[in-house]
Amino acid sequence: SSYNKKLSGNLNLDSNLVVGGNHVAMSSDYLGSDASMIVDVDSDIDGIELRADDLNGSGAILRPGRNVVPVSAYKSGVVQFDFQGTDAPAAAIQPARAPYHLNKGGVAYQQVHLMKTTTVFGRLLDGRGQPLRGVHVLNHASRGVTEADGFFSMELSTKTPTLEVVR
Repeated sequence: SSYNKKLSGNLNLDSNLVVGGNHVAMSSDYLGSDASMIVDVDSDIDGIELRADDLNGSGAILRPGRNVVPVSAYKSGVVQFDFQGTDAPAAAIQPARAPYHLNKGGVAYQQVHLMKTTTVFGRLLDGRGQPLRGVHVLNHASRGVTEADGFFSMELSTKTPTLEVVR
């Protein structure tokens, strides 16, 4: 690789064999793609399934661990990550999408984190009991801004339940 001087590659036969980052992944079906994206899914929820949809037409089911997604070659594309099925858990997917531009046989890499979340409602007041307006509230799962009365709501990571307030 000219990027990091490490070995990576892709062999497109009736199955996809992807080698890179000192790991190997193989698909058992013919994917019909000219390039691939290795997606490592790190999840706070056991047994979860995600969808990876290439906006150029292909897709795959993702599970925690290493996955291979077929993508298009010779044109820019974006892989969108979402929950499989209609019953989405209280969780945040980061990042929600991954852009790529690959040549034929190219391999891209993306790490996706799935964080279990809970919704938090709160109000920020200053030392005199007055509402803090327009203050940014941040954490690992999302971010928000307080309203005129100091109230905010946001998703909070259950694994790291801390908030940062930025004026």
